[in-house]
Amino acid sequence: MDTIPNRKYFAEAMVATEKEAELMSENLAWMPENIIDAHAHCNLPEHVIEISPEVYHHPISTFPSFTLEDSYETIGSLYPGKKVSTLRFANAWKGIDHKAANDYLVCKNRSGDVVALYGIPTEEGYTTEMLASGKFVALKCYPAFLSPPAQKIYQYFTPVILRQAERMGIPIILHLPGMITDCVDDLKNLLNDFPDLTVVLAHLGLPLVPVPGLARAYAEIAKYGRVSMDTSIVPSADVMEIAISEFGQDRIIYGSDEPLNLIRAQAYEHPSLGQRFATEYPYHWVCPEERAQY
Repeated sequence: MDTIPNRKYFAEAMVATEKEAELMSENLAWMPENIIDAHAHCNLPEHVIEISPEVYHHPISTFPSFTLEDSYETIGSLYPGKKVSTLRFANAWKGIDHKAANDYLVCKNRSGDVVALYGIPTEEGYTTEMLASGKFVALKCYPAFLSPPAQKIYQYFTPVILRQAERMGIPIILHLPGMITDCVDDLKNLLNDFPDLTVVLAHLGLPLVPVPGLARAYAEIAKYGRVSMDTSIVPSADVMEIAISEFGQDRIIYGSDEPLNLIRAQAYEHPSLGQRFATEYPYHWVCPEERAQY
C-alpha cells in the first residue's frame, strides 16, 4: 500500500477541473434534494492487510483505504446542499480485514447511513451470525475473495449464507462472477432456488460499454420482479438506457461506487483485452504503452 499514492489521488480528485465544475453546476439543478447512494466502499488504512499483484494492477486499488471522513468530504464536494444517505461496505478484495471493517462501519457510520455486511464465504458461521445480529441491512460477497476467483455464484454466495439472508429478508448485493451475458443461467438457478431472496445486481451486471446480447440478458432477468440493479461504476449512457428499457426506472438504483467515482477515466473496448479504462492521468495501474496508444 505504501507504493500507492492514494492520498495524492484523493487530494487531486477534490480539485474540480473547469469542465467538471460546469457539469456539477448543471447536474445540481435537477438532482433531488434527498439522494440515496446504495453502493459505496469504506475502510481504514489499518484494515488493508495485503494488495496482491492482480489487485495492484486493477483500478480497484486506486483507493485501498477510504475513511468515513473521506466519504463525508467527497459527498460535500460532489453534492453540495443535498442530503445524501449512503449504504457502505468495505473494499472487496481478499487482502482486507473485513471483520474489522464491518465493525468500524457499524460503530462509526453516521446517523441516516446504513451498512451492508461484507460476508466471508469461507466462514459461514461468522457470516450467518452477523446477519442475525440485526446490524446490517444488506449482504455483499465477492467472487475475487477466493483464489482463483469464483466462476459460479454458489462458490462465494454459499447456499448456507443465502438461506440465512432469505430467511431474514436481507437483500444481497450481487457482483456477478462474469459479465451478465455469460451468467444468465447461473443467475436464474439462484433465483429459482431462492424464490424469496431479494437481489441487487451490482454495476448493472458489469458492462462498462454495450456488449452483444445485453438487452436479451436484461430481459431474461427482469422477469424476476425481486431483482434490481445498481449503477455503480457504469459510465455508459447507452448501457443505462438499455437497463432502464428492460427493468424500468423503479428497479434501477443509484450507486456511486465511491471512491472509484473519483477516478478520471474513459471506458472503452480494447480489441484483445476487452473492456478497459483509458486515462490521461498516470495512475499506478495504468499500462504506459496502452495509455500512450489510447
